[in-house]
Amino acid sequence: MRKQIDSLKKDLAQKQVVRKEAQSAIQESEQAIRQTSRAIATLEQQQHASASQLAELHAQLENSRHKLAKAYASA
Repeated sequence: MRKQIDSLKKDLAQKQVVRKEAQSAIQESEQAIRQTSRAIATLEQQQHASASQLAELHAQLENSRHKLAKAYASA
């Protein structure tokens, strides 16, 4: 009977160690997910800013083409 109790205590201790390791791994994963989410949000903001800048540059290019065509037409 004593051996069974000792065996159960040992099993319980091992399971608690495994459980703590699993909790630690989950916490690390959650931390990595939060960091990745922040990085994605930053990249999305940068992409939006770049798209706006590209649209502005495209408009400037079209305006310059229009002015150039108009200048050549009157020359």
